[in-house]
Amino acid sequence: MWLWHELVTNQPVWVSNLSNLTSITVFGALVGLYKRFNCNQRGCWRLGHHKVEGTTYRTCGKHVTASIHQALFERHARKRPEQHAFLNQSREGRDRRVGSAAGS
Repeated sequence: MWLWHELVTNQPVWVSNLSNLTSITVFGALVGLYKRFNCNQRGCWRLGHHKVEGTTYRTCGKHVTASIHQALFERHARKRPEQHAFLNQSREGRDRRVGSAAGS
């Protein structure tokens, strides 16, 4: 019984701090994952399962319409022009190749 008393009630300070640090780290990781996979439509709290083509954005099942995806595509082009150009450079080249092959 004395071993139980020593291990539970007389814990060193570092054990308590380690458990606090672990709790804070796990909470921070969960918040980060939620922010990463959250729907990018303003005011929506759902998880986004559908990627918006040509952007890093995601939408939930409610916001998977073409008009919302187009608006998010345009918002991405305004807010992050360098990233938008990088993500869509291969897409534009692919469209040009398809167009030139169809015209031949």
